[in-house]
Amino acid sequence: MSKKRNLIIIAALIAVLSAVIAGAIFLSNHLQENEDIAALVGDGATGNLVGQAAPDFKFLGEQGHVEMISDYRGTPIVLNFWASWCPPCRMQKPFFQEAYDIYGNEVKFFMMNIDEPIEVARAYMDEEGYTLPIYFDEAREGAQAYGLTGVPETFFIDAEGIVRAHFVGPINMDTIRPSIEAILP
Repeated sequence: MSKKRNLIIIAALIAVLSAVIAGAIFLSNHLQENEDIAALVGDGATGNLVGQAAPDFKFLGEQGHVEMISDYRGTPIVLNFWASWCPPCRMQKPFFQEAYDIYGNEVKFFMMNIDEPIEVARAYMDEEGYTLPIYFDEAREGAQAYGLTGVPETFFIDAEGIVRAHFVGPINMDTIRPSIEAILP
């Protein structure tokens, strides 16, 4: 009986330690992201594509027809690459929904799903009650054109088609709101 009890205690300690480490990593990334926001928005933005024309690529729209980013020139764009299996992507989705509810008439939101079947992505969005429009980078043209290192990654593109900010990792409204404000005409 005491051997079983010791195993349970060890398993519980391992679970708690894992949770603490995961929380520390998240908090570290989150704090760094918010501290760096001033350097990532507008003219002071950094990143390989910031200040350059947004690369064009083909993707599938919600209705299954082929579209291109250039089809939306003249409209500010939020381009977020994500996947439903990605915990940081899931974590930031409510913030994008909030931003969409606020700015959806002024900015085009591209929630660009990659690396999973379309049905899975749609099911996730439906189950969670999100109304954000989703698009599909099935051929990974966008991932390649934008030089993704993983998901999530988000690009804020102004109406002239210039990338004004780029974020790697999850973001929240403290990052999304000023980044959108920076691309509005």
